[in-house]
Amino acid sequence: MVMFLVFKLQTGFYKAEKLQEKPKIEETKSNLAISDRHVLLPDIFKYLENTKPGKGGEIQVTDAYNAMVNTKEGVYAYDYKSKRFDSGDKLGFVMAAVDETLNRPELREQFIKFLKNLDI
Repeated sequence: MVMFLVFKLQTGFYKAEKLQEKPKIEETKSNLAISDRHVLLPDIFKYLENTKPGKGGEIQVTDAYNAMVNTKEGVYAYDYKSKRFDSGDKLGFVMAAVDETLNRPELREQFIKFLKNLDI
């Protein structure tokens, strides 16, 4: 999870000041995090081209975002209300799949029937 420090522009909208890749709780003053929804403007690609590999030898979009924070473009966030599952975790992945299946009308009833027939 990426945490970020921000200042509030208006209700639900923020301008990022710094983004941290998976910080320890004592390393951040923020309770805001980036989830899995990003709207990338074309300018991000020039920052990605100049970003050196970070954690795990991979180029991190977080590093490119940090390079953009103090530019004219800036980095902005919107606080949307939604369920969140950690799909990088096995149980979180299963929970997301179950939730999505229960929200799909064409699958819901068959899936509930399946669950009720489990011997647990």
